[in-house]
Amino acid sequence: MPGTGVSARVGVSQQRGIGLAVSRQAQRAASVRLTRRGRIVVRGLLTVAVLLAAVLLWLAAAARAQPARAQAASAGSPPGAVHRNLTPVVVHPGESLWSIALRAQPSADPRIVVQQIIELNALSGTGIEPGERLWVPRG
Repeated sequence: MPGTGVSARVGVSQQRGIGLAVSRQAQRAASVRLTRRGRIVVRGLLTVAVLLAAVLLWLAAAARAQPARAQAASAGSPPGAVHRNLTPVVVHPGESLWSIALRAQPSADPRIVVQQIIELNALSGTGIEPGERLWVPRG
């Protein structure tokens, strides 16, 4: 029966082919394939997650350091000690920072005193208005 042998071989090879096709379909169904856009989205989400974790860690470290900074700042001097060496001055018409600095500390270099007045009062420049209240170093 040579005819049956040939058909049997064809049947076996067809069965093997069907089995391979079925197993490939099963593998494809079991594994997830992402398109290029999908891979970009996944990478973006992972990057955002890593950055978010880094920011949260940084904020936690800053929160832990904050009480130590506040304690160190208040440990050196008693409350109100900052204002002990300062005098409030109201600016009169025609006055400048230079004249106020000369009046506050006549023996000191007015350039240094002007710079101290600017820093103490968080001024953006040397312009002042009459009636403005400034903190000036006591001399």
